Amino acid sequence: GATGNVATEDVVWMFRRMGVETGVAWNSLLVAADMAAGIKGAIPGGRMRGVRAARLAA
Repeated sequence: GATGNVATEDVVWMFRRMGVETGVAWNSLLVAADMAAGIKGAIPGGRMRGVRAARLAA
């Protein structure tokens, strides 16, 4: 169910697809999201972090 939180990488991806400039370095964001997901006990919710097409769209 919905938790009320949205993963930053998902929001930035949505804005990028809409043509909205965010000023966020996409590759750096994915690195940070991967690091956060690797923290013991972390429950990553972002979808775009694991999508190959999103990684190639940098």
